[in-house]
Amino acid sequence: MKFKVALTIFAVLFTTASLGKDKVTLEETITVEANSSIHFEVPVGSLDIATYDGDEIIVKVEVEEADNDWFSSPDLSEAQIAIDNSGDKVHLEIDMEDVVQKWKVKIPQDASLDIDLGVGGIEIEDFAQDASIDVGVGEIDITLSSDNYREIELGAGVGGVDLDGFKNIDRERAMVSENIEWRGKGDHDLNIEVGVGDIEVSN
Repeated sequence: MKFKVALTIFAVLFTTASLGKDKVTLEETITVEANSSIHFEVPVGSLDIATYDGDEIIVKVEVEEADNDWFSSPDLSEAQIAIDNSGDKVHLEIDMEDVVQKWKVKIPQDASLDIDLGVGGIEIEDFAQDASIDVGVGEIDITLSSDNYREIELGAGVGGVDLDGFKNIDRERAMVSENIEWRGKGDHDLNIEVGVGDIEVSN
């Protein structure tokens, strides 16, 4: 009887482990030049970015097996952050299919951003530089620490956009899409596009 109970408990534990998704955490610290441009390429996942007074990109990424109906699973032991650091341009990505990537990043205050995200969300705090952001499906929330901008363009193919803290906004709404343009006398440009989703930028 005890043997049968032990077998039953083992079977339950094995099933639970099999159903649970595997994940791994990766960490990197990259020293960059002043006024660098940082490019993130993420197929599925999230980016949580904050700025600070320093000269390093501090990265922590949780890579998790994505939900799918196939029997094969990615080998997360092979997951690594690919870094191309050439002068004042830095490219970061994890080239692996069937995973969800959750990035938490600290970047220098003087760094600009170039982000390509397929599906997911982006949150950026205390940002004041140039940025070009393209998201297929998802939500974007950015808090600016300065109004030193020359041009801000926000566009959602299906969804809504909002720009708080700026006057004389040119807003265009269609049935399912929305676009905002703002022109100022500052030094930086902010261009954000989402295919399906919402954009919120505030100063």
